[in-house]
Amino acid sequence: MHRRPIAVSLEGNAEALVRLSRTRGDILWMRAHFEGRLRVEIRGSDRGSCVILVRSGDEPIRETRITGEAEAARETADRIIGELYPHSCGSAECGSWVAMAPNNK
Repeated sequence: MHRRPIAVSLEGNAEALVRLSRTRGDILWMRAHFEGRLRVEIRGSDRGSCVILVRSGDEPIRETRITGEAEAARETADRIIGELYPHSCGSAECGSWVAMAPNNK
């Protein structure tokens, strides 16, 4: 049986590729929740903004781009994870915010 090659066009996905590229900025802050099953990353983005990325393993659950500095975004990130998965971050299941060195992923 002869199969025809599949043609893949990136033309319709250009915006998604640009967004993915921006999301891959340096991880500036990270916090684990539910004994590491969920991770919240604050990543660098365009000047004066950052990306809050909620992940389960390597799978992104939610991405939020905000204006402001990464350190100030921790409160917003805590609010987002609380809306998605209501829990008390003071429990032993959640870690503290950890500052990450640039270019450390």
